[in-house]
Amino acid sequence: MLSSGPPIPSSTKFTCNDQEYVLNASTLEKLDVLGQGAHGIVQKMQNKPSGAVMAVKVTETYFVTVEHLQEKILESV
Repeated sequence: MLSSGPPIPSSTKFTCNDQEYVLNASTLEKLDVLGQGAHGIVQKMQNKPSGAVMAVKVTETYFVTVEHLQEKILESV
């Protein structure tokens, strides 16, 4: 069985024009999709409070449990 990984921090801080801003999902506005590949999607986003435009890579993280690996090994025998 696949399980989700460790918790990802819900916010971070960054500085723009000498002012510190909090960056989290609720402060970002999606503007465009710049590209996508095997490991996620890169989106053009704008931080609403600062107006800063940035590229954000959005990925899904999964960890495989030992039980799942054992099942897959037994299936292949």
